[in-house]
Amino acid sequence: MVKPYTAKILLARIRTAIRLKEKTQQLEYLAKTDFLTNINNRGNFFELSSNALNLAHRSTQPIVVAMFDIDFFKQVNDDYGHDAGDKILITFSQQLTSVFRDYDIIGRIGGEEFAVCLPNTCLDNAQIACERLRQQVEQTDFIIDNSEQGIKITVSIGLSLAKEELISIDDLLKQADLALYYAKDHGRNQVVNVQDIPEEVVVAPNNDIEDDLSQINQQQVSETISLEDSLIGVDYQVGVNNVLGDDALFSEILIMFYQDHHLDGENLETALQSQDMASVKHLAHTLKGVACSVGAMMLFEKTKAFDIAINEDRASEYNQLLSALLPELSKVMESISVNLDVHNS
Repeated sequence: MVKPYTAKILLARIRTAIRLKEKTQQLEYLAKTDFLTNINNRGNFFELSSNALNLAHRSTQPIVVAMFDIDFFKQVNDDYGHDAGDKILITFSQQLTSVFRDYDIIGRIGGEEFAVCLPNTCLDNAQIACERLRQQVEQTDFIIDNSEQGIKITVSIGLSLAKEELISIDDLLKQADLALYYAKDHGRNQVVNVQDIPEEVVVAPNNDIEDDLSQINQQQVSETISLEDSLIGVDYQVGVNNVLGDDALFSEILIMFYQDHHLDGENLETALQSQDMASVKHLAHTLKGVACSVGAMMLFEKTKAFDIAINEDRASEYNQLLSALLPELSKVMESISVNLDVHNS
């Protein structure tokens, strides 16, 4: 802001900045956390585990990755419903958190599959911890409804130790995944170390296991380029730079921008027609600040012009400036809606 400024506008901008900061912090959490279990989601698990693996290699410390898959989980969903399945996933993730150390990296990889990265841990100690988890799960009555009815489940676990040579987290997880499937194919409810699998099984291609781990970064880059090219009315680079280059977080912010402001055009028209100038000022000022934050620069300029006219009581210009603002707002919102599928978010 440049002088002279009014206290109301300054306070409004401060409130907007605080609100954006709070939402950014919330989105940072959501971008890294599994929505159901509140542990690391797949992307954050990969990032944290990759960093831990690189550190382990530099310091020549052992590191183990374990993969977990709840046995017959589809049958649980079929018999008791998905709500019951969700409760089991939540309880299971809590058991993982209670058994493993605070600095172990725990994540939900997808569905009923979980993973744990254990830095500075030898294979024997990792196997002991995983066996303790397996026994705890086996002995637990998982409560699925208000009647305190409990059901029993088991879990299969695969382990892989990083050798001295540098290995990627993708390859390490692939090895643990192979041990996991060997455990499931040979009776389930057990812990299997990939080193204990017969050599012909280890080297044999496993066409039944979908191996998309190594393609994650490539897919993310492709999605980013596509979004940058297809967004209309939003300068992608301006917006993503405002969140320190975090593409996933910026996508979440765009979705929240749509959810919070896609009705602003209608609300501005209604407030202006009813001469509710307090609401007009609030809507215009907030939209201006957020439009700039997400990189919708043309929308920012048009909203800024309308906002200035409101603050200077230039009533004769209200309708003209609003008429210029509304098509730009609609264009930006429609582009976000189409490209990010906001109705399913």
